[in-house]
Amino acid sequence: MKIIKVFLLSIIILITVSCYDYLEVDKIAIVEGIAIDYKNNEYYVSVEIIDIKEENENSYLLDGNSKKIEDTFNLINDKSPKKLSMSHLKTVIISKEVITNHINDISDYLINNNDITTNFYLVYSDDPHNILNNNNQNHPINTKNIADILDKNKNKKYKFDYIISSIKNNKKYEIPIVFINNNDIKIDKKEFINEK
Repeated sequence: MKIIKVFLLSIIILITVSCYDYLEVDKIAIVEGIAIDYKNNEYYVSVEIIDIKEENENSYLLDGNSKKIEDTFNLINDKSPKKLSMSHLKTVIISKEVITNHINDISDYLINNNDITTNFYLVYSDDPHNILNNNNQNHPINTKNIADILDKNKNKKYKFDYIISSIKNNKKYEIPIVFINNNDIKIDKKEFINEK
């Protein structure tokens, strides 16, 4: 009898501990991509969220701006009726101003956020928010489309970890340029931002 009680108690403990930090899918907003710009002394951030209610693949955007990157993400989180989950993050699109003057703030925030695995693509655009606002029925989730294109190259040098490591070690790095042509997202593989 004592063995059965110990066994049942073990099962109960396993079940309750494994569900401690569990959120149901309908209570989270899955962030697929992020666009970050810096202008007028503020960070402008948009997040692309997968719309799981839709039968077809679709997404919607939430955005915010503030003087600190942490505050900007907090504002966006406050706007969302669901908890933002960035564990499936595929792509982050940044502007030249971010690359040139604010990459350390951005990288510190992304690296120190426990909800983010830093195995996503980092790309550049003259207008990151315009990329997220692109409306293409064939590729409705813009940042997923970018990741799919870059996945074909199977090249890790476009991943966030690789680029940030190169920047911090003062080495040459390459960031793909993303743009829109005839409502399609394109990546210029010949032209990169090459800065130290």
